[in-house]
Amino acid sequence: MNDRDWLTLALRTLGFWVLISAVGSTASLVLAVWGFDQRFRGDYILGTGLPVVAYSLLSAGLLLFASSIAGWFEAGKAHRELAPAGRIELVDVYQVVARALGVFCVISAIRPASLFAWQLLQRGSSSSSPEGLNWGIAIEALAYLGVAASLILRADAIARVSLNSHRRDATAPGHHPLDG
Repeated sequence: MNDRDWLTLALRTLGFWVLISAVGSTASLVLAVWGFDQRFRGDYILGTGLPVVAYSLLSAGLLLFASSIAGWFEAGKAHRELAPAGRIELVDVYQVVARALGVFCVISAIRPASLFAWQLLQRGSSSSSPEGLNWGIAIEALAYLGVAASLILRADAIARVSLNSHRRDATAPGHHPLDG
């Protein structure tokens, strides 16, 4: 398998994970829509619906377009095999893990971003003052997205640094080969 195949596999795995993790929000939305619980009314339906739509779109995007998304990270690189004879090199594992963690950060940003969007929708045009907004969740979403961008766009550099650190640790005095 080449690096694109591994990243495609990781993205599709995350797509299934996002789909499964949305089950709770979907169940709450179904209860709200069908009126099984009297606590669930208008505001709650919209508040629960935003994360369900976001999770569903992200999951569909990851599952359907994983290969295309993985291709974005090959910019200018030849399509190379990970290693001769199908061996996976450690640097390749670090790259895939960095990018997968970046996608996980994007997924983690959905909840705070949807909560902040819900606050903005609730306020509507009634007030132009930003005082009543919970800016903490907006900052949380932006932090997740910033870390995601760093992990995804700088995966090659992260892999090189991690590999150098790994090699340095492996040659340290007292290191036993079975310690990893």
